[in-house]
Amino acid sequence: MSENLEHLSNIARAVIQAEDFLEDTPDFPWSEFSIVFYSNDKGKLGGSFGYAYDASGDYEAFAISVRPIRQIIADYRDWLAKDTDKGFMQMLFQFNRDSGQVQADFEYDDPMRWKVTPNNIDDMIEELRPNLGE
Repeated sequence: MSENLEHLSNIARAVIQAEDFLEDTPDFPWSEFSIVFYSNDKGKLGGSFGYAYDASGDYEAFAISVRPIRQIIADYRDWLAKDTDKGFMQMLFQFNRDSGQVQADFEYDDPMRWKVTPNNIDDMIEELRPNLGE
């Protein structure tokens, strides 16, 4: 397993095992999820939000406490930054339960890239949908 995939696998496990992962809808039959982790002004992991999607296309919003996962994300950010000398301000992390596929995308400059507002919520829910099943 590559070092990158090892980091991503650690993140997937940590999200799924988070005690507040889908805490409001624990029986939601999710097949994939997207979660955005964002940093505060000091570069420290500040929070998260995401959506879990089922096979029929329905979704549930969720967020997890970042405290238990902070070091895992920091380790990945540091590992990535060793080549660029610049850590990401946001990370979009996506995982598919059935295929095991995982991917990540990063934002380095635009704090509004994945910002969900009342005006864009439907578009963002679709933009963040992983579609990693095949």
